[in-house]
Amino acid sequence: MKKPLLSLLVMITFSISINAQEFEKHQQKIKTLKIAFLTEQLNLTASEAEKFWPIYNVYNSETHDLYRKKSESIKNELKTAKTIDSIEESRALVLFDMMQSWKKRSLKKLKNITEN
Repeated sequence: MKKPLLSLLVMITFSISINAQEFEKHQQKIKTLKIAFLTEQLNLTASEAEKFWPIYNVYNSETHDLYRKKSESIKNELKTAKTIDSIEESRALVLFDMMQSWKKRSLKKLKNITEN
């Protein structure tokens, strides 16, 4: 009885590991395609690219972090509320305002970066 259970556990662990690796490969491929697309569309010179990519990478990283925090906050709120209809309107407005302020901060940072 223990041998089949151990085999199943090993297969599940292996499967999860492969899925994580595949996810990473897909993420890297998306990032590579995104860089190629932006490079082609922006038609940057070597000098411009040297300045652009570090700024873009910081902006992209900060935007991703804000999005992740926003998503976690909303998910936690929905877990607590059980259903979206049970969230009080005042709390929904707070969540909405939070999302809007994150967007405004992201746009403000982008504006500051492009002006410098």
